[in-house]
Amino acid sequence: MSPRRACFPTCKPPEKRDFMDTNPERNATDFYRSYDPVVGIGTVGILLIIILMVSLKSMIRWTIQKYKLWTYDRKLSQVQRQNRQKDLLSTYRSENGSTNGLV
Repeated sequence: MSPRRACFPTCKPPEKRDFMDTNPERNATDFYRSYDPVVGIGTVGILLIIILMVSLKSMIRWTIQKYKLWTYDRKLSQVQRQNRQKDLLSTYRSENGSTNGLV
């Protein structure tokens, strides 16, 4: 067993290196020196497009559903109004004894 280092709890772990690169970055400044910010900007752009498309699709579907419900309610109220008028006419005819249907 190897003896523990004197700085055991606070020792900095050895740097990890990617051995697939011929000259890998040794620290963060080396990494960010060759970092291209367009990669991050492109990723953000793609994610924003996806979120906007889902939101827009949901908003369009909600609007179409509300429009269909509005037209259904409007037609239903028209039919109910016509039925009430027919009922009123039929009760008026039956009360007055009109047989020919003319008021």
